[in-house]
Amino acid sequence: MQKYFEPAELLKFSGLSLIARTVVDGFLAGLHPSAKKGVSTDFAEHREYAPGDELKRLDWKVLGKTDRYYIKEYREESTLTCNIMLDCSASMDYASGPVSKFRYAVYLAAVFSYLLSKQHDRTGLSVFNSKTREYISPKTGSTHLRVLLDSLAKLVPEGETSVQGVLKEAAARLQGRGINILISDLYGEQEEIIKYSRYLAAGKNEVIVFQVLDQEEIELSFKDPLTFTGMEDNEIIPAMPEMIRAEYKSIFKEFTDRYKKAFYEAGISYILLSTKTPLEEALIHYLTDRARGNK
Repeated sequence: MQKYFEPAELLKFSGLSLIARTVVDGFLAGLHPSAKKGVSTDFAEHREYAPGDELKRLDWKVLGKTDRYYIKEYREESTLTCNIMLDCSASMDYASGPVSKFRYAVYLAAVFSYLLSKQHDRTGLSVFNSKTREYISPKTGSTHLRVLLDSLAKLVPEGETSVQGVLKEAAARLQGRGINILISDLYGEQEEIIKYSRYLAAGKNEVIVFQVLDQEEIELSFKDPLTFTGMEDNEIIPAMPEMIRAEYKSIFKEFTDRYKKAFYEAGISYILLSTKTPLEEALIHYLTDRARGNK
């Protein structure tokens, strides 16, 4: 059985590039060949070299074995414009264990950047809190991948959030078909987030929403008295977990069910992830959606 990395295990790796490569290459290597065929991975066929072809597309292994020049052809129809939208607000900095929501989200963004680069998709990055803090326009290539990963490695979560704002901006930027990957805890004006998610998903655009939450935000399994501190408004609320747990879970379920229902009706993929969920599970959801979209 294929081994998946627990997020905390990734802390021992040095650098986002190594983390992304280890997770993605290990995951793809474990896929059954028939599953790979349906997810629009890159290679299509060889053809003989012709003057004007880019030398970087030469298949050097074939050259070494046959002493003949062949070019790798890729499926142009699978090339898409992909925009990764990463929530960098203060609420993402929460952690009850070794991996914060933000660190997990950065890992996830790095993994998708690497995967999309392997698929030769144009990949961009929007980092936001109450406004867009950084925007990197979609491009392809290994140099661009390094730009994305370097940018992700330098981020620090801070400030309030406005998920709906970045969704509106992303919709305005799109030209033609595109995939939009939102990574956020989705704390904010829920109806506004839903409204602009639907707007972004209009036409042929695909939207995949990953709601990243700490396991304690999902379960509230604390036993000792605690205080809740609003990460964005600093309001302090004392509480006894055992006295509010049942009501908390009911409110939490209503909160996530609202997203699940609204996104489903809009044709938007919604995946709830805890910071203990192996990143490979997010890849499964993405590749399943991608395969479905290519049919």
